[in-house]
Amino acid sequence: MNVNDLARKITEGVSDRIATKEVALQFVLEELDAARQGNDAAIQFVNNSGFSASEYEGAMQNSFEEVDGANGPQQFLLSSVMAYSSDMDFMVNLRLQVVKNIIDEWSLTNQDDGRVENLMQSLKKILEDDEAVMPELTTNIAVPDKAQARHIHFREKNITSAKNILSTIIEITGDDADTIINKSLGNEQEVNEEDDSWLEDWINEESEGIDSEDYELLKEAPFIVFILMALADGEIDLKETTALAKVILDPSAFKNDFLVQVIRDAIPDITPTSIPECLAPIMNNGPDYLNKLQELKRAIDENLDASEALQFKQALIKLGYKIADASGGLFGLGSRVCKQEEQMLRTIAKVLGVTGV
Repeated sequence: MNVNDLARKITEGVSDRIATKEVALQFVLEELDAARQGNDAAIQFVNNSGFSASEYEGAMQNSFEEVDGANGPQQFLLSSVMAYSSDMDFMVNLRLQVVKNIIDEWSLTNQDDGRVENLMQSLKKILEDDEAVMPELTTNIAVPDKAQARHIHFREKNITSAKNILSTIIEITGDDADTIINKSLGNEQEVNEEDDSWLEDWINEESEGIDSEDYELLKEAPFIVFILMALADGEIDLKETTALAKVILDPSAFKNDFLVQVIRDAIPDITPTSIPECLAPIMNNGPDYLNKLQELKRAIDENLDASEALQFKQALIKLGYKIADASGGLFGLGSRVCKQEEQMLRTIAKVLGVTGV
């Protein structure tokens, strides 16, 4: 059996022990952290992996039970490849191929909120730790108050790491450097508030062209998506309504101006307790939520042009994804819930007429 066939067989066993994308990402980062200290083939694999050093360096120190526990993918991979330890080059290539398969299977080098969030946290830590870093990245943003002067050895390392992280995030998200730095430091809300005047003008112009009854229906869109995602695992509980509040507290994160407008109009004051109040009128009518979603599709298609309609639908699907993530479903533990919510996302996309989900 050649290395690729054997790797596919071992990958199946590894995959069976990975329940979520969070586990898959941590598994891969730990493998890269180990491989960077290996032979030439391993080092080359790491350099070509699509991940930055700031993502995987030290990953083994941040492991958790679902990754390297007795029944985790890490231990299964280790025990599987050790059978070929008499041929070190073959064993290394086999292990690297399995890691590559997991990267591809979970699309881990594509744009991913979890990956970007990890990079943002690393960037924030460096910016708040070393006062010399910010001026090397931009002159438009003040150095964080808590940043300190560091020895030149650490300063140069910090600057290099920050530049590499920033470059990776730019490549993944397409955002400019200042936007990324502001987001990492939590300055995004400040920036948004300063720039809100243009959005208010746009909102007034856009809503004038929409049928008033249809607009009331469109205001229900985030809640319909939420209800469908929440009911995927049987019932709506406080954890999920709190997750909805957390996700939509910053609707600008969805990068869709019309969704920002709809959420602001539907819930001007977003809190965990205000969410049930908004849900009650919809749920009390006991509608068929998928039929309601079809009504929403009709309202979207009739009132927005094709490009705006598609972007709004995609933003709604992203909203559903983030609700599952924040409530511990899609990225939480338990493959049963994960499968249910993934299927619901595909159903929502199908009803809305969005392909590729």
